[in-house]
Amino acid sequence: MKQKRVISILAILLCAAMILSACTNGGTTSPDAGTAPVEPEVITEVITEVVTEVVEVFDPAQFVSWFYEEGTWRSPVNRVEATNWTAGFIEDASGRPSYADLEIIMNTASLASSARGRTPWYMVVVTDTETQNAITQSDAPGVPRLTSDGTVTVLIFGEWLLDEQYRTDTVKTFFPREGYINVGILSAYLNVAAISMGYSTRMFMTLASPNAPLGERWPEVEPFIVGREYTWGSTGDAYTTDNMKFAIAVVIGTMDETIESGATVAGRPHNWSFWDGVAGAPVVLPTPLPAEVIELEDGVFEGSADGYNGEIVVRVTVENGEIADIEIIAHEEDELFMSMAAEDVIAQILTAQTVAGIDTVAGATEASEGIINAVASALAP
Repeated sequence: MKQKRVISILAILLCAAMILSACTNGGTTSPDAGTAPVEPEVITEVITEVVTEVVEVFDPAQFVSWFYEEGTWRSPVNRVEATNWTAGFIEDASGRPSYADLEIIMNTASLASSARGRTPWYMVVVTDTETQNAITQSDAPGVPRLTSDGTVTVLIFGEWLLDEQYRTDTVKTFFPREGYINVGILSAYLNVAAISMGYSTRMFMTLASPNAPLGERWPEVEPFIVGREYTWGSTGDAYTTDNMKFAIAVVIGTMDETIESGATVAGRPHNWSFWDGVAGAPVVLPTPLPAEVIELEDGVFEGSADGYNGEIVVRVTVENGEIADIEIIAHEEDELFMSMAAEDVIAQILTAQTVAGIDTVAGATEASEGIINAVASALAP
């Protein structure tokens, strides 16, 4: 996450060194001027001191680990407890995304892929608190207040979601499948962009259901896009948003870490598996990764997972809450491939202090995955 800024500093210091050298070793300055010669060793020390200063910079390769370990995937709560449930967002203006951050978030979301490359969507950022409350129904009795002065609400509208009888154009295009896939991808980009900027999000995906069934208009939200146009990415042609339908609202704000239950308790299970090409074969589910490796309990733990030829067993030592050592204590892999995988993968895990985002070794993929999953198994609660 760090990067040395050396080029410009070296250039300046080297110029200074040359000047000093010229001034003290045959330059125009007189030896009698009372200036002591500057030894080359001193110049080297000065350069070394400055060069070794580092600054924090964003390393995109670390995003996945940061996303997982810090719990930034969590959403603020959206339920009522008693009569005064407090939402997980900071409610004053200090939590609201700045204009500059919003510009980055919205522009990044706009880079989402879409059916036929047409980018058939439009987004509207709502900053007025009362309007946000009305959109998310946070002003209704018994509904938790999620929007406030500390949030903005992004409305996402999609093309191809209105049935023929409700459209005003002559094309009459109604492709709800592609339309909802498009806005789903867009909202995912929007969420990741907001999270990467340090904010939290909460999605409202069913607001339109009671008011506008599939394919129908929702007149209450149409004023937000009246008179606007969107541009197809594939052709550059502009089209009116009059035939777009509201699909998703995304609330963006800053998580209030002072609220004990500010984040939703809903889990994020690992609902995926590998297809091995054999119908009906038993499915090997991925081992859930530890939620936060920074809170590991000290001790020595064993875990196992399948490799290419059989089971891989590891012993993981945790000291002071950190992964201190990883040993392969049993395996059935080819020794060459196992040594390739073990050396690289173990070094990565010890450096990153997580099994999330670890790269496998080319030529020893299955062995690498087996080690990673075995360590995850050892660290799992």
